[in-house]
Amino acid sequence: MNNRKTISNIGGAIAVISILFLPVVGCGGENVNGIQIIQSDHVSSDIKAFFSVAIICGGLIFLFKNYVQLAITGIVGILSLLIGYLIAKDKINGIDLKAGGVLGIIGFLVTTIINFLDPTQEKK
Repeated sequence: MNNRKTISNIGGAIAVISILFLPVVGCGGENVNGIQIIQSDHVSSDIKAFFSVAIICGGLIFLFKNYVQLAITGIVGILSLLIGYLIAKDKINGIDLKAGGVLGIIGFLVTTIINFLDPTQEKK
């Protein structure tokens, strides 16, 4: 396994673990992780869908090998997470992004940036 793929896998792992298990959003003193968002009856389906896509993107990073696919997956993961958060923020006053959301974005950013580097620089 090359260094680029290893770093991408680390970024994907950080994203998935952070979104699923760490507090992603907080409101009124309560913190909610990705599992709670997806399982909740009080969260709208559009928010659940965007958070689910972000989690799926984190998992897909482990399956893809092509640097273009990995970079695009990272971008889709970032956008899904941010759009889900912005929709939630629009619907719920006082919601803020917590450590799980920030670390999820960082994980996707690592994957995206490392795979946008010049692929001809990769050691064979």
